[in-house]
Amino acid sequence: MKYASCLSTSAAFCLAATASADITGVYTTRYTDISEDRGQALQTTTVIDLYVSSDDDADTVLGIFDFSLTPEAQVIYFQSASEPAFPTNTWWLPKNLGGFFDIESVRRSDSFVTIGGVEQNVLRPEQSPGVGAGQSLDEDFAAPFDLFFAYPQPNSGGWWNSTPETLAGQVGPVALAGPDGEPSGFGRGVFVGRFSYYGDFSIEGTTLTVAWNQGPGTPQQEADFTIPPVVADPTECPGDITEDGVVDGADVAILLAVWGTDGDGIPGTDINGDGTVDGTDLAFLLAAWDVCP
Repeated sequence: MKYASCLSTSAAFCLAATASADITGVYTTRYTDISEDRGQALQTTTVIDLYVSSDDDADTVLGIFDFSLTPEAQVIYFQSASEPAFPTNTWWLPKNLGGFFDIESVRRSDSFVTIGGVEQNVLRPEQSPGVGAGQSLDEDFAAPFDLFFAYPQPNSGGWWNSTPETLAGQVGPVALAGPDGEPSGFGRGVFVGRFSYYGDFSIEGTTLTVAWNQGPGTPQQEADFTIPPVVADPTECPGDITEDGVVDGADVAILLAVWGTDGDGIPGTDINGDGTVDGTDLAFLLAAWDVCP
């Protein structure tokens, strides 16, 4: 079993401290959603989507464990009006039952956790009916009668695919965060959760363990990660790898020198933080071409 620990909070992904790991990190995208709730009321929420990144399409995420929210992340997460008045801790399971429950706010804004299962190759995946079939939530994920189970407890157990042969967590094309945190472009990974709130919030610094394998019958592997900031330091200039105040040919040359790697220890080359220096990073660099603001 490969096991690595990482407690960095840099703007890049938190990467496993072993070159052999296929799951390369965790990251988030952030955006505002306005959707219709029960009774046609419009809800405006800040949505943070949580992803696991990978450099190997053969990887299948099995579960998230030892999930521990930082104090700043312990807010009353949004749940739609279609929720029952006194739920069990299944609030956080994928729970779009279809029919009466299949409303805009459930699909787009409800806070929930999952292991893949949502549509890939979309910037803002929706929670469709049946998305979480066969997935389980640890009974310690939320404490009984604590604010109606509106947020996971510190050091909670986590969630997992209890029928991993379904390959619900198989790596595929998922959204990446642009320089402002908005979903922009695609990388390789798995969607594992949505955290939605009425105001400004962050899940930066939250720690978790990711478990994965490469299909039924293959060994399980694990690694620890810390959720990094969704938006880079605004004082930085993405693409200015040489830090000379200008994004130009010198920066392109350095980026190309580590093309296809994780950046080879050169800060700033993996501009979008997906664990691989590739065409997406080059696109961000070219978009920032010229003197840094």
